[in-house]
Amino acid sequence: MKPTVGRVVYFYPAASRACFGFWVDKGKPLAAIVAHVEQSGSSTYVNVSVIDKSGKHFPVTAVPFAETEQPDCPIDHCAWMPYQRERHAKDEIAARNDMHTEAMTSI
Repeated sequence: MKPTVGRVVYFYPAASRACFGFWVDKGKPLAAIVAHVEQSGSSTYVNVSVIDKSGKHFPVTAVPFAETEQPDCPIDHCAWMPYQRERHAKDEIAARNDMHTEAMTSI
């Protein structure tokens, strides 16, 4: 599942990021809105508008995007929220079931 412009994702700031104006709770994600998506080989990078816990917006560019959060990652990264991953998994299962049902009815 690839991120798209306008989607809300989690932003996990690097530990050193706190000194650059973000109000963070260590280990907790911040909300971010995807402004741009860049594909480079098998890696995906996003430009995001991060919203800190006080409601301030901060632009962050070229952030690696991961399918799941990386708890001890030493660099900034973005990831899907848990409910987004669950929804995607359910959609994939439903699509596979639909294909299986369609294949069985065409026999």
